[in-house]
Amino acid sequence: MNEDLWFSRQGTGYLKDDGQGSPKSGFIFQDPKTGEMEGNIYKLNRKNNLVGYQSLFKHVKTMIQNVAVCVGRIVCLYESEEDNHTMLFAGTGFAVTENIILTANHLVRDTYNTKQEGNYRLIKVYFTFVVDARWDSEVFFDDKDVFEVEKMPEIVSEIDEFKTTCFLGNEPWKIMNDFSFLKLKNYKSCNYLLPPLEKENPYKDCFIVGYPGSIGNELFIQDYFTETNDIDETYKENLQLLYDFVKESIDNFEKKIVTSGSCNLKNITKGFIEHQCPALRGFSGAPLTVLNPQTDCSQYFFSGIHVGGSFKTTNVAISASSSAFQIGYANAIKGETEFIDKHRNFLKLFFCGCQKLLRKYVPELHQNLFSDNE
Repeated sequence: MNEDLWFSRQGTGYLKDDGQGSPKSGFIFQDPKTGEMEGNIYKLNRKNNLVGYQSLFKHVKTMIQNVAVCVGRIVCLYESEEDNHTMLFAGTGFAVTENIILTANHLVRDTYNTKQEGNYRLIKVYFTFVVDARWDSEVFFDDKDVFEVEKMPEIVSEIDEFKTTCFLGNEPWKIMNDFSFLKLKNYKSCNYLLPPLEKENPYKDCFIVGYPGSIGNELFIQDYFTETNDIDETYKENLQLLYDFVKESIDNFEKKIVTSGSCNLKNITKGFIEHQCPALRGFSGAPLTVLNPQTDCSQYFFSGIHVGGSFKTTNVAISASSSAFQIGYANAIKGETEFIDKHRNFLKLFFCGCQKLLRKYVPELHQNLFSDNE
């Protein structure tokens, strides 16, 4: 990470649980020589502010806080098809209009099937912007700051040209369609994030804002091994130290936090961004923002949607500049008249490079934005 962009002086110190991520919902990377965590972790207070962290530049703090206020926790309620047993999954999402939430699709699948637990169907999805979003009792669902959301129709998964597979090392991973839009019921957010206008960003520092799910040390360590005979005792000890450090750094689990690291934009034209921001279970659906010191810090924007990772290679976010995302986003906002009118000039710039696809798949939005050009 380029500390010249982040820190006004040398800092001191350093500084999962959607259940359905594939391959995993994210990893924390370590220096192979020292075992120390790569990247940084920052805590937020209940007002989504970074308290302390005097070493951070003011404009970086402002940018992070502007993103954080738009981020919330998603809790999905599933019911067994065989009996009345229910299961809960949690992840992260963020507002992209006053009443539309963006998250990872694998978090809000219509059905959840396993050999051990049977078949489940999605009953309800809840969302909250609060920083401390623990849901260890039914009280969570009655909280005045918790809102019900519903899945919006989507078209990207039905378009053949977007059914692509990327590779993390040698691992094939179908992630291009792994995003979903949700509609908030009876609530409008004052803040929301816009996608980036720049298709290529020369900067490599980034951050994500998400909710780490509650996880014990045994499961945390187990996530980093593919087979039981893969366990190296020294590595295991380092992971235990990492777990203890992370747990202390985030003030336990299920609270909104910020993590920062570096990213690799070489595959952004293929639709995804590789990054090294520390990520735990529960981070699926979190916004990733590439730090650009030339960006107006009062602007609220995101660069991608974190969807998972491979501990042998990298964490991954779907690029908000990808054609698949642009069409999915267009389909979600096409009926938001006030939003379109407010951001008309921005949207024309954002969709300018994909007008052919927009005309083909979301003709009503294309007509709305570009009819004067025809």
